[in-house]
Amino acid sequence: MMQRMGLSPGVPDLMIITPPPNHHPQTTPLTKHGPYVGTALEIKRTGPSGRVSPEQRAWHAMLTKHSWYVAVVKGYAEAVTVLKALGY
Repeated sequence: MMQRMGLSPGVPDLMIITPPPNHHPQTTPLTKHGPYVGTALEIKRTGPSGRVSPEQRAWHAMLTKHSWYVAVVKGYAEAVTVLKALGY
């Protein structure tokens, strides 16, 4: 149904299209492609059932190549921790 609505499989659950405020490329070079341009999080259930699909891996690779910060997190609490560390 989601594909019929025009959505692409594998797109991260959360995408923020502004650079992470706490990322300072002059002092912490976190990407070989330059400063991060945005953040993408894949949020999985806590526990053993959260697997990353091939489509999700492809999206993560493409976003990383284009200087996005990409992470797979377990649950809401870990997502909030990562976002706070990035300065959002």
